[in-house]
Amino acid sequence: MRSLLLLLLLSGCPRAPIDAPPTTGSAAEQQYGACRARVEGRESAGECASDTGCVPAGCSSEVCLPVGLAEGFSSTCDRLDCFEVLDRCGCHDGICTWTLKEG
Repeated sequence: MRSLLLLLLLSGCPRAPIDAPPTTGSAAEQQYGACRARVEGRESAGECASDTGCVPAGCSSEVCLPVGLAEGFSSTCDRLDCFEVLDRCGCHDGICTWTLKEG
């Protein structure tokens, strides 16, 4: 009985998630950190040479991919708050990735 009561009390206590994003950086960086794995494709050095080699893909246009991988790419059709900070899908140091909105 005591164990059950203790379990009930502890389950109501708020806890930080184990994989919580770091609290440093701008608000946009923190928001992006919450869904980085979702919005970036499998990054591979040399996958692009210019911004025209990268395009947004997925149901919500939330994943930044090389042009050759984007056709036929599908993702779930949800709209997460962290998508709001995504500005432009482009080539950065040979990898397709997002730039974030300022402010």
